[in-house]
Amino acid sequence: KSRLPVVATDAVFYLQLQYYAPPGVAPRLYYLADVDLALQYDKFTTGDKVMLASRPFLPVQVEDYQTFLASHSNFLVCALLTQPNWVLSKLTDQGATLTLRARQGDVMLFEVATAPLASSAP
Repeated sequence: KSRLPVVATDAVFYLQLQYYAPPGVAPRLYYLADVDLALQYDKFTTGDKVMLASRPFLPVQVEDYQTFLASHSNFLVCALLTQPNWVLSKLTDQGATLTLRARQGDVMLFEVATAPLASSAP
C-alpha cells in the first residue's frame, strides 16, 4: 500500500474524503490552494478561498500549491472529474507525469511525478 501524500482536487470532495477516510489515509490527505491558479484555470476561486480561510478553524491540511510541490516530487491525486480541476491542468502544463492508478465512476486516482524545481541559485 502506498504511503504517498494524497491530494484531493475539489474542496467539498476533500472534506468528504477527510471525514470518511480510514485512519491510515486521513493524515496523508491534502488540499492544494492557489487563488491565482484557480482563477486562471477554472475561472473561479471560491473553493480555494474557503479552504484557506478554514485552516485556523478546521482540522484540514491545506497547502499552497508551490510550497507542496517544493517538498513533494511524488504524490497521488484523487480527482473528482465532475468538478473543475485546476490542479491536474497545472501539473500537466508543468510537465509532471500523471499515471492513472485507479478509476471508480467519476473519481480517478493518479500517481504524480514532478521534475525537480529549478534552483534560483546561480
